[in-house]
Amino acid sequence: MKIRMYAYRDAKNEGQFSMPMTDFSDDLAKRHFAMVCSNSGSEMGFAPQDFDLYYLGEYDFTTGQVESVTPEFVCNGVNVV
Repeated sequence: MKIRMYAYRDAKNEGQFSMPMTDFSDDLAKRHFAMVCSNSGSEMGFAPQDFDLYYLGEYDFTTGQVESVTPEFVCNGVNVV
């Protein structure tokens, strides 16, 4: 069984990526990203325009292997809020 890996990228932090996180699909990842970006009490909620969501690859629970890709842009925080 495989699960998709994602990370946030912060434009104001020299474009660095967050620690990877997992989700089952782009749609679910976008929904979770939107929840964080719409939380006015969080850093991402304060400046959602500074954060992008990227797809990083897949993790296989059965084999433990990671299939990475060149990070692929999914959406910006402003587009999901």
